[in-house]
Amino acid sequence: TIVMLIAGMIIGGLVSGQIIAIILNATQKAGFVAEAPKNFKFIDPIVIFGINKHLHGIISAVRRIDGNANRDIIIIDEEADDVSILDESDYKNIWYIKYNPSKKNYLKEIFDRNISPGFKKSDINQLFKASQKSCRVILLPNLQKDSNLDFLDPETIQKAMEIETFKDNIYTIIQLQSVESKRYLKGKQIDEWLNISDYSTKMIAQAALSPGITNIFNNIMGGGNDDSANEMIRLSLIHDSFSNLSFRDIKNWIVNDPDIDCILLGFCKFLKEEDKGFEHLRNPNYYFQINPVEPHRQKYFQDTYKSMSVKFNKDTILNEGHQNDLLVYFANKNIAFDQYIMRR
Repeated sequence: TIVMLIAGMIIGGLVSGQIIAIILNATQKAGFVAEAPKNFKFIDPIVIFGINKHLHGIISAVRRIDGNANRDIIIIDEEADDVSILDESDYKNIWYIKYNPSKKNYLKEIFDRNISPGFKKSDINQLFKASQKSCRVILLPNLQKDSNLDFLDPETIQKAMEIETFKDNIYTIIQLQSVESKRYLKGKQIDEWLNISDYSTKMIAQAALSPGITNIFNNIMGGGNDDSANEMIRLSLIHDSFSNLSFRDIKNWIVNDPDIDCILLGFCKFLKEEDKGFEHLRNPNYYFQINPVEPHRQKYFQDTYKSMSVKFNKDTILNEGHQNDLLVYFANKNIAFDQYIMRR
């Protein structure tokens, strides 16, 4: 009895110590993003490399546009363990991995250890089956860590080039501090880039010259005045029964179906290598043709104004010899057009 009592006291002390350790650890991490499991391979995550003032806005926008919080988001940075949770619903399935720049090949080790080469058949990945890069990597420059702005963009680009070599399924999007830095991107394998200050200054100018136009762009991006609203530009695959048909024919069918609640805006045309033209950046695999015009109007705009916004017209054949073209529409949810087509 005495031996059992002593053994019970020892075991009880160990269990209590473990519980206290767990409680202390939970207390330290309360309100902060959780650490990613060491040897867990994430499938189709969104990786955000770097931290700046846009981080929380990007997370919130991803959740709003995606419609749920199921997709994993991984934040990689030297101070990733200090990222606080601003909204419980938005920050579900968000993880951090601390980056150690002093350790050689440490970033590659992270991708090898935590990013799966597998490809999940999610809605997003189904859309862009022409380029099945399921791991999206957003690279954010950190202004607090580098006071020399002249070197900030080149370092971000260099890091993106490094990450591109890790796996075939990586799709890189980088934020540049200066639009002039795009000259460094020539010949690189970086998929998309954007300069937020360039967008914001143009938007301010547009607002001054055309009052109210910012509301239009805000709604298009899914940022309406009503926070519960989810109307925005969306993309959809073109069903097999619509392959080799013109945009005009597809539009007539959609417009005449009262059960399809959307505004058809145009289409996303998949470009072959020889069709890409001069603009080799900003997602070069697709050309967004909004509000396609009649063929004679297309020629008029091209000849008179040398317009680059009318590459295709209403009679353009979609999914001609492939299945990579997309429909562009405005709606409050993703529409599975094949469900409507099946009943025709």
